[in-house]
Amino acid sequence: PRAAGAPRLSTVEALLTSSEVRDSLLRRADSFGREPLQVALDALGAVEERCGALRGRLSAVVRMLCAALGDVDADAALRSVPSREAALDAERERQRQLRARCLRAELLKQETARSQGLAAVARHYVPRHPAVYVPNGSLAAAGALQAKLARQRAAADGFVEEPFPGAFAFPFVTAEFCEALWQELHHYERAALAAPEKGLPLRIRHDGNLGDLQDCGFRPTLKAIEDACRPIILQCLPEVAACEIYHAFVTRNYVGRAENATFKVHRDKSDLTLNLCLHASADVEGSTVGFYDDVGEGEVPEDPQHRRYTHTHSVGHAVVHRGSVWHKTDPILRGTRGSLIMWARFLSENPERPPVGAIVSLVAKPRTSAGVLADGGIGILTHDDGVSRQPFKVSSMDGAASSYYHEGDLRVVRQPEIMP
Repeated sequence: PRAAGAPRLSTVEALLTSSEVRDSLLRRADSFGREPLQVALDALGAVEERCGALRGRLSAVVRMLCAALGDVDADAALRSVPSREAALDAERERQRQLRARCLRAELLKQETARSQGLAAVARHYVPRHPAVYVPNGSLAAAGALQAKLARQRAAADGFVEEPFPGAFAFPFVTAEFCEALWQELHHYERAALAAPEKGLPLRIRHDGNLGDLQDCGFRPTLKAIEDACRPIILQCLPEVAACEIYHAFVTRNYVGRAENATFKVHRDKSDLTLNLCLHASADVEGSTVGFYDDVGEGEVPEDPQHRRYTHTHSVGHAVVHRGSVWHKTDPILRGTRGSLIMWARFLSENPERPPVGAIVSLVAKPRTSAGVLADGGIGILTHDDGVSRQPFKVSSMDGAASSYYHEGDLRVVRQPEIMP
């Protein structure tokens, strides 16, 4: 099929010369179910009329394939070439499906590695502070940690500040908890480095810090922090139905660290970022975080003219902000400091996935508001690839157009009809 879709007449001719090769290839379908003749017709349809030479070579390929098949009229086949618009739409859909397949394969690979890593943790890792590290699914231990953090968080009620729009600062947990977690993180890192043959997952970030903590057995700890922080998030961001921490890493700032000179004003990939200060030496100076005005689409704020607030970290205190807020860590001038950075995503008010075939419309605040469902429109959910950033394909009611939407964008107007 690949040769049929490329204008290389000599290649197609060579393949068709051998009867053994010809017979095995002519009816062989690609991963979308297209035999070589259909591939050639689709390729021909996608070429602009002004590209006469290319269209001529592809037409010749079609005739060669029809002759080899023996039972297909070439002129009739050429009359069935799809329009350019239809051919391009079909190619875009095939590319989307390919990306979804690759993503599914990558997710499966990641999940396999994650499961193997957590199994290695369960077999080989001995925590230094079991009260803050409960990787083995102990409900009692996880419940005790959640209750402990909830009590600590409750002591902070009434102390939440919003020093910058969309950024909230508050005392969260005790210094003793922070010290135990700080020590546990370094204990885990040393254990993984000392015995790589044990297979303890170790994700070292580009800046040399420990990353992907959710895959290193710290997920119950992150879940306890998430649960304890939920009332504050609901208080500060009442429009957020719920959120979950899906990624976490450690930052360690010290004088002489190369990254001190390369910190940039940036946004995070998260919906919400939680920054919990775990460590600060008595002589720490610098390592603050600046927050900046949004200066317009496609523009990056500049320091210092667009800086509006500088946050000074304290152990046990947290700052929570939307991932879309511009910010930058300042260089550390003296001492050492470290934080636990957690990225969270917003969850839909309706966690159930809409079924294919349902009549759908947009929720009140969708991430994608354009397309066939714009302005209160309804459509039919025709495809869900399950993994893409916009997994839902929705067609207009007349089938003339379609658009793609994020998880959480859709609400079901009518369930799909069940055929008798």
